[in-house]
Amino acid sequence: MNSPLPYMIPIGDLQQQVNTRQSKVNRRNALHYCAPSGGGWGVVRVACLVPEILVLFVIPIGCGRHGGVAALQTGDSRMVRYLLVEEAEIVVGSYLDRVEKAVDHLIEAEKPAGMILFSTCMDDLLGADFDGIIRVASERHRIPVVRAKMNPIMSDTKKPPEVMIQHSIYQFLKYPAANETPEDGTGERHINVIGSFGQLDSESEIHEALRHAGGYRLRHITECATLKTFESMGKSRLNLLVKPAGAFAVKAMAKRGKQPFVEGFTAFHPTEINENYQQLSQALALDIPLNTAAAEAAAWHLMERAKPAMKGMTAAIGATLNARPFELARLLTELGIDVRYVLAKAVHDSEEKHVAWLKEHAPALQVIPDLDPSLSAQHTYVDQVDLCLGLDAAVYFEPQKLVELPFDETLYGYRGTEKLITRIQEAEPYRYDLTQRIYRANLVV
Repeated sequence: MNSPLPYMIPIGDLQQQVNTRQSKVNRRNALHYCAPSGGGWGVVRVACLVPEILVLFVIPIGCGRHGGVAALQTGDSRMVRYLLVEEAEIVVGSYLDRVEKAVDHLIEAEKPAGMILFSTCMDDLLGADFDGIIRVASERHRIPVVRAKMNPIMSDTKKPPEVMIQHSIYQFLKYPAANETPEDGTGERHINVIGSFGQLDSESEIHEALRHAGGYRLRHITECATLKTFESMGKSRLNLLVKPAGAFAVKAMAKRGKQPFVEGFTAFHPTEINENYQQLSQALALDIPLNTAAAEAAAWHLMERAKPAMKGMTAAIGATLNARPFELARLLTELGIDVRYVLAKAVHDSEEKHVAWLKEHAPALQVIPDLDPSLSAQHTYVDQVDLCLGLDAAVYFEPQKLVELPFDETLYGYRGTEKLITRIQEAEPYRYDLTQRIYRANLVV
């Protein structure tokens, strides 16, 4: 028996729909369905990017089970501790005394360089005073203690957990004093990469272009072996925002540390990549813009060569990939691929122009809210396609080939475009090992 088709929005109706949903694609007032393949980097894994710290979760056992399994799966359990609270403690608020004692005990026993203290939905609802506990602990033990939240009740707001956890981890940074300039005394010129979970692809032309433009070097949290090194990212000259989820963090860093930022979201279309480099050149006040002309020409050349072989291919784009789905859909469409479906959570401001373009050039495209409850009834494939991009797309569509763009790999610039096209061209026939692929990807719902 065939399953009913999931809820879909024609691309021509998408902008009108999201205008009534705070830019979200998912239906308002609808339950959320989280498919096993629909996860990404959970807040635990992001918090554990900060080196030499402990992460303490104050958590009911039901929520703790989820976080604990995630930490074991990703190998982060060595940094994570749990304080499980009972229902009676929550009702009377007495668990807060245990929180303060637990923080003191862990710091004294394990001597971390810093700590992240996680609260949950219940603390938002109760208005628990975690800020006071953090202030006292930081003063008493002379280490930085930062608050973070795992509160999925905020998922449909402007401050969802995946956004606010990035804000939390960058609160550890230390900024130059009023009489200092960035990287005072080091002679180095650093630019922080914010928003991604991995450094930009080492083969991207951005590294060489920045080096020739004045010795600039990109820095990312994953390069920091010590908390002190991570804290020093506050003295970098500029923040490069490569993913929208880091926007709240860079704005807070600009306000708190007077550290400027520039948006240069990961893109695959050469025109948008060129715009990113122009904006970065302006932010650095370069007399001569970044020299990426050779890489740009190579990307355009490869696109033209690839078009005959890709023309007429059918494709579905998932939400569990390190790309903006509508920007990617536009590139594939210009390559001649028939993009039939896009799974998405929202339409970011930077993608509105791509949605408008797709409305005109790919009018048959259907957008599927990736959390819609109708997906739970899919016991058969929605459609057969030649190509799926993203693991979750392979759950709902039967692909001939699957290309993954994992969250911890950030293809960037023109060479990122070349790598994507090459991976599509060289993709092996899809072997139906989706469960093992999901486990290997450490996706957390």
